[in-house]
Amino acid sequence: MKDALKKHKIFIDNAAEDVPRVMVSVGNACGGEFALILRPQDDQHVLVHQTRSSSKVWEAEAGKARVPQMPTRELPAKEAIALVKSARKVESTLGPITYRGQWKGYVTCAEGEGPSAGPAVVLERKVSSYVTVRVVGHGKKWVWTVIRQGKWFKGPAEKVGEDIRLHAALTVALREAVGAASEACGVRDTSRRAAHDPAYAAQHPVKPAKAPAKDPTDKLKVKEPKAPKAPKAPKEPKAPKAASPKGDVIPARTARERELDAKHGPLVVTDLRDLPPTPPKPARAPRKKAEPPATDAAKDQQLLNLFKDAMRQAVGG
Repeated sequence: MKDALKKHKIFIDNAAEDVPRVMVSVGNACGGEFALILRPQDDQHVLVHQTRSSSKVWEAEAGKARVPQMPTRELPAKEAIALVKSARKVESTLGPITYRGQWKGYVTCAEGEGPSAGPAVVLERKVSSYVTVRVVGHGKKWVWTVIRQGKWFKGPAEKVGEDIRLHAALTVALREAVGAASEACGVRDTSRRAAHDPAYAAQHPVKPAKAPAKDPTDKLKVKEPKAPKAPKAPKEPKAPKAASPKGDVIPARTARERELDAKHGPLVVTDLRDLPPTPPKPARAPRKKAEPPATDAAKDQQLLNLFKDAMRQAVGG
């Protein structure tokens, strides 16, 4: 198992609501594809996990811890996907938007057995610049934590609580966040003005958070089992080359060998010593040296005498 588990984003319809109506996460984890639907307002949650060989479902039950568990109940893939899409549709009206910030979160899943195995849900909301609410669902309970930074106070503070229902965990955590900021001004720093000032709300109504562009559950498809691959036909063994009665045929590669093949046919030998000797190369004729040009002694002497006479005239006048 890897140390860092992959985080699958949770898509929230109107993440600005104090308690969102529906949260959706779809991805591949724990050896298959999963789809998680969280409905905090009525605590009706559904988790489907399917592989190519099986499809299993977990649903929150009244009177029990409503924290997502690894599914164990078998259900046909088509019915499981239909269950997810049915849980995804919420007809309830818009809930109150009192606190600052928006919810965001992710889902992880650890394979194996033990206290850390199974799905885990993490939700966070920053209600002020120094107070953050964190809710983690794993095992049998939802654990909420209010974290206050110590920048504007004597020191950091943290308060922790738990519940078996997500709705209660979110509600109590937000209320405790106001208390954590009360040393400064809890109402002003954590709440929206429109939630307490009707005149301001009439001029500046609270806008719902942006809804996801696409429904993640649209990616869910029935995983058909892979058909077994037909075994490959064995390759026919190559027929061995027929050997020459006198030995193997040596392919001609050089110009000399191609010349011998053209004259005498393919060369067949059993020993390299049977090859005919290569004829010696003809000796090259020596190069002729260039002869110096012929000279005329009489003309040379005549030119020399003319040069001497010219020098005497120039010197003696």
